This record gives sequence, C-alpha cells and structure tokens, in this order.
Amino acid sequence: MTSYIWRILLLLAVLMPFMATAKTEKKVKEPDTYAYTRGVEAYGAEKYQDAMDWFNREISEHPDNGYAYFYISAMYFGDQEVDRALSAINEAIKRLPKKDKEWSSAALAHRGNIHAAMGDTVSTLLGQSVLGRLGKIEIDNPEMKLIITHRIKK
Repeated sequence: MTSYIWRILLLLAVLMPFMATAKTEKKVKEPDTYAYTRGVEAYGAEKYQDAMDWFNREISEHPDNGYAYFYISAMYFGDQEVDRALSAINEAIKRLPKKDKEWSSAALAHRGNIHAAMGDTVSTLLGQSVLGRLGKIEIDNPEMKLIITHRIKK
C-alpha cells in the first residue's frame, strides 16, 4: 500500500508541469540538449536507471539545468530516498527559469510532497503558502488543483 502511494506521488510530481497551465505571455522552452532529451525519453519509457544516468550527464555538461534536477528529484522520491529528493528539488527550484511558472509551481508542490513524506508539516505548509503566492494556476484535474492551489490563510 505504501509503495502504491509513493508511485502516485511520483507520478503527480512529474506530471504537474504538463497538467498545469500558468497564465504567462509566452511558454518557456525546455532544454533540447542531447543528454536531457535522452533522459526524458528514458524516463517516459520507465527506464529510470538510464534516465538517471542521462540526467546526471546533463547536469555535468549543463549544471544550471533545473529541469534535469526536477526529474532526478522525482526519481529519488520514487525510490523513497527523500533526503536526496529534497536536495535535488532545492537545486531545481534555484535553477529553473523564473519565467517558467508551470515548472516552478510543480517544483514547489513536489518539495511540499517531500516535506510531507518526511513528516515535516510546518515546511509543507510554508511551501504551499509560497506556492499560493505565485498566482492562480488553472488545472483541469480537480485533485491536482487542490494539491497545487492550497493556500494558508493569514
């Protein structure tokens, strides 16, 4: 049962950027480097070790690629390595383009999931408060909308 919950959280973390449509004037383009593209393909094919190798290669070649750190965090989280997942998502948040609200929002939500998995309720709620300040995010899936747009009332 616990493994099933971890898999759902992993899937939600990775799919959030694609399900959410933030109101921005123009879409920020993801990297199209060879290693990143191969990593995304391997991840989509559920070849997680290959994906991890490609994303690590991408980071060695392009250390500011926050998108690669996001995927790495998701894979660590799926393996229940929450400390490593937290470290990677913090790097992703630092390095993702500020204009990319979709991925930034998803990264903050993912960090909240990691804190929740660690039992750190305070950090989870603080992270959701920051996420709420990014602005309204429109999502088709009602469950995802609840996860992403949860706000702390002051």
